[in-house]
Amino acid sequence: MAPEQPDLQDLAAEAAAGENAKAHSMGASLLRVGLRCGPNWLRHHVLPYRAEYDIRRQGPMYVGLYVTFRCNLACSWCVNPPLPPGLGLDDYEADVESVSRLLDHPFFRTVAHLNLTGGEPLMNKNLGGIIRLIRRRGFLVGMVTNGLLLEGRLPELLDVGISDIRVSMYDNTVDRLATVLPRLRGRLHIATSYLVLKSVLRDHPETI
Repeated sequence: MAPEQPDLQDLAAEAAAGENAKAHSMGASLLRVGLRCGPNWLRHHVLPYRAEYDIRRQGPMYVGLYVTFRCNLACSWCVNPPLPPGLGLDDYEADVESVSRLLDHPFFRTVAHLNLTGGEPLMNKNLGGIIRLIRRRGFLVGMVTNGLLLEGRLPELLDVGISDIRVSMYDNTVDRLATVLPRLRGRLHIATSYLVLKSVLRDHPETI
């Protein structure tokens, strides 16, 4: 007996429901962002300037969050410091539980957007769960990445609903990314930046 074929209308309805749920989640996040950002905007653009602020009432809207010190590159210009004596990479690896405790701090009351960074965030095996937690708590969440591992974790990133991704491109990665990024076009909100070393500007400006 031939297997029963799925009904195309049912599949279309299921897909539409999924898209509606994602749209509702994004709308709810944007509403929370507006509620958080509105008071800060008024303080900085409408009310008289104040040299000091009460950090218990006013705080940042955008926060960078290191989720790992691991990286799949070894760039000579990396700004991350060496690990302190006696500590290893595992000591700086974020997980869902540690990020949840962090988000409970009053510091995050005014925050609207968290930007995940590292190291290379995509090397953190807990990344999907961390993004899902952040979105569930009402924040927008982005990520800075070198992009080389994006394609392998694409289904997970689409599922958890990451808001935006910034890919940092370097001389030693641009050729590989030229084959990866076009395949992701239209599936993720990606912006790119290109790092140019001062020595290149000085000695080889024609290569830029």
